[in-house]
Amino acid sequence: MSVLAELADQWRFLPAETARKHLERAEALPERLSDESLYTMAWVVEQITGHRTEQGRQTQVVGAALRADMSALVQRLSERAGLRQRDLERGRWLGVEALCARWGVSRRTLERARRQGLMSRAVGVGGQRRVWYSVASIERLERARAAASRPAPGGGETPAPARGRARLARPDEQRMIARAARVRRRFGARAWSVYRLARHLAVRFGTSVATARRVLGAAERLGRLDGPGAGRRPRASRGRAAELCERAVYWRGTAIRPGLGGPALAARLGRSRAGVRAALIEGRRRALLACLPEAWRTAGPADSGGTGPDELVTRVWGPEARATLGALGARGPTDAEGVLLAARRLGWPAAEPERARVWGMLRLRRLAARAARPPGRSEDLIDAGLTALLWDTRLRTGLALSMMAPALETARAVLGTHPAQTDEPARSQAVRVVVRAVIGAIERALGPPAEGARGAADGPAAHAHTGVASVGGGGAEPRLTGGVTLAVHHAVTRWRRSGEGPASHPIVWDGPAVGDPPERARLEPPAAWWPCLAQLGRERARTVAARYGWLEPGDAQAGAIGGAQAGSLGGAPGRAPGGPGAAAPLPAAEIARGLGVQSGRVHRSLRRAWGTMRALAGTTPA
Repeated sequence: MSVLAELADQWRFLPAETARKHLERAEALPERLSDESLYTMAWVVEQITGHRTEQGRQTQVVGAALRADMSALVQRLSERAGLRQRDLERGRWLGVEALCARWGVSRRTLERARRQGLMSRAVGVGGQRRVWYSVASIERLERARAAASRPAPGGGETPAPARGRARLARPDEQRMIARAARVRRRFGARAWSVYRLARHLAVRFGTSVATARRVLGAAERLGRLDGPGAGRRPRASRGRAAELCERAVYWRGTAIRPGLGGPALAARLGRSRAGVRAALIEGRRRALLACLPEAWRTAGPADSGGTGPDELVTRVWGPEARATLGALGARGPTDAEGVLLAARRLGWPAAEPERARVWGMLRLRRLAARAARPPGRSEDLIDAGLTALLWDTRLRTGLALSMMAPALETARAVLGTHPAQTDEPARSQAVRVVVRAVIGAIERALGPPAEGARGAADGPAAHAHTGVASVGGGGAEPRLTGGVTLAVHHAVTRWRRSGEGPASHPIVWDGPAVGDPPERARLEPPAAWWPCLAQLGRERARTVAARYGWLEPGDAQAGAIGGAQAGSLGGAPGRAPGGPGAAAPLPAAEIARGLGVQSGRVHRSLRRAWGTMRALAGTTPA
């Protein structure tokens, strides 16, 4: 807040008569100011009120800044004075429309002129407030502009702070072009486009970006901005840049060197750093939207039950949630024998772990949907959404494995014999049919909240339509198990009648399953990259392990980064042979909070680690 804004706030309870006296003195003050001189606030208060004060003698303000804020102070005083149109002297004030017609400019240009000393009053007219501009300040501004600008065609003066090509004085144009040429000679034309130069120099010269861009564009066409690399800057569209950034830095790493930072990537693509950063974030948001289950892609922000993004992240990765769900994720076996062994070891599903997994997955998907829509989200929130979907796949695998025992019993009732007692290839085909049916039933059950229950997104009423509202509610059998066994019954019956089984490929749990898009497999590095973790260095390896949940539940390293993740509802169903554990993955913001660093540093470390592991493994994610 400026010092004059603070002064206006102190005078908000002035009597109307006193406010009128202050108003008249404040309107005459800008004519006595010099742009380069310093003025104490005590002097300013004395000139406006007529009384000396000791307060503000240590606060000094340059004349240009004082003149820029004086118009707002005058308008605040006029509002307090309660002026009417009859209080304005005829011929000394102009309305907004009249001044726009006189100068040939828009209302936005008038706002810029107010920062140059154009005085205005807020006057009550017919129950509404209208802005009127002082003719004296208008003429003073016109004289100052005419003296600084070149003569207009025909020998007349060019009034107004912005008419046609006279918005920037001729000497200022020359200085702007000279400075832009020096920048390009030093740093190159590829890194400094005309638009970037215009944004940088518009602030320095006190003009609009459009005016600076017009001046610099004309100079570039005349060859006055030539520097290293001039005329060879690639003309990539915004969509192409976003696609290159996303594929090269995050997923593919084929077009540009892996782990390339934002500044280097901006120089390679010939775009500004801000544009590249926006393209990177937008690319990740599109990937997040593609990874979401189809039913959740259209779930608007209202489906979060009025909870803000930060509160959702705290709920999901809070100590209580990690302690409850940290050990309930799993990596499923990829062959039929592993599925049968897991079903025999886990037995019939218990109600409490099933309920915890269900509500955990609903919260994770709600957070991911909130992060993916609408555009303009922060990098931390989008990263939290991607991490939430990765954790969601682990919990879905754990939930599906816990359903294997009743699902296989349902298959035995349909086939007449347990799949474990059949021979190959019928045994593997039957297990694959059961797994696909279980995952499909879970995906159909865990949809977005009901349309009429969006105000209670965390309560059972919000998901009563899914069949999981009474999980652990005291019944003999969780209702989700009933829906899963019914889906398995239909799938096995169709398979037995057709006599054809699914193709003999590995059973997929964490990657693309029933209804999952291929982008789901890109939520974490592939299994071929796991051995490369030891070659990243201790600190970066710990960061990667915490981000993707490659730690065993309760691992000491997990506690050092983001809190211990040991579960209280039972152990994890297992881990992939020779692979990392199935702990809860942490977003970059939570890792940064645990390490006491900025989240941007964690994002950069993860990007470089992704590129290094890809190079060491010699593979690219599909």
